[in-house]
Amino acid sequence: SGRGEPVFFPLLYSLVMALVIVSAFGFMGLALGRIARMVATGIRDESHTDFVASRIKMVIQIVFGHQKTLEDKKSGLLHIVFIYGFFILGIGHMEVVLEGLTYFMKGLGGQPLLYERLPGMSYDHPIIIAFHLSQDIMAFLILIAVVGALARRWSGRVPRLMPRSPDAEVILYFIGFLYLTFFWLNGTGLYI
Repeated sequence: SGRGEPVFFPLLYSLVMALVIVSAFGFMGLALGRIARMVATGIRDESHTDFVASRIKMVIQIVFGHQKTLEDKKSGLLHIVFIYGFFILGIGHMEVVLEGLTYFMKGLGGQPLLYERLPGMSYDHPIIIAFHLSQDIMAFLILIAVVGALARRWSGRVPRLMPRSPDAEVILYFIGFLYLTFFWLNGTGLYI
């Protein structure tokens, strides 16, 4: 083991993380740009700033309240678990990103950024304990939702899910795999 390895690996790790993040946001930007151009083809010269309060209420009901999705109770419940699970787990994903971007500090004798290392926080602080608990509970609920969603698709009993969508099922497999690895990493403590 050469002298430069302890500094080099953490720096490389952070650079790769930064490259992955920039690539992901670049890809997302391109995809959103295509969608925006497609939507713009259907826009006419009309005002969408009227009835602001009722428009906001409708967005809250349909997007955050899942009003339309809850017309099918089972589907609605699964989608609620997914959307709010992703909101809560996104807080944990942000910590993983911050840790990766600051991993280079390990090579300089410091520690990567974790929420528990923020000023006033510690591993046994009630906020950090609640954070870790929220991550475990939501990851478990999402795994249950993945199994439920796949079971509904495989059963063939829900007409609107027929014919089965390979794309939707692949997404569910990826989500399931992501949160299985979450428990594997957290349960074994196998981090880089």
